[in-house]
Amino acid sequence: MVVNRSFIADLSACSFVQRHENVLFRCPTGVGKTHLSNALGIEAMKHDFRVISKPTHRLLADLKASRANGSYNCYITSIPLCGLLILDDFGLQTSTPASIQYLYEIICERYETGSILVTSNRAFEEWAEIFNDDLLSYLPWIA
Repeated sequence: MVVNRSFIADLSACSFVQRHENVLFRCPTGVGKTHLSNALGIEAMKHDFRVISKPTHRLLADLKASRANGSYNCYITSIPLCGLLILDDFGLQTSTPASIQYLYEIICERYETGSILVTSNRAFEEWAEIFNDDLLSYLPWIA
């Protein structure tokens, strides 16, 4: 991954979080996407933003479990309250219809109210195999 220092410096100032903008790091495995997203999450906390950072599959598993134990509404409403949501390894695993619905709800809830930082090693062309068109129609504003 070629890193533009001025771009990273701008991101570390967390103005993108203040403006409710979104960031996508899409590059091969092992180049530092997770490390960089975690560092930006720490910087966001230093700027007094609440941060949720999870691998995407774990967040979806938590949402599924919350649906089963009756705490889904509480869990899903806590997500928009954070300034920055970091979804690591987005698209790493094939999604079920239920997990696609959870992602759709998260994206809709956060639209123009909070930032999402997404990391993925999947090419955009592969995303259609993983997600349906309803979810993909919301993804252009992430990048």
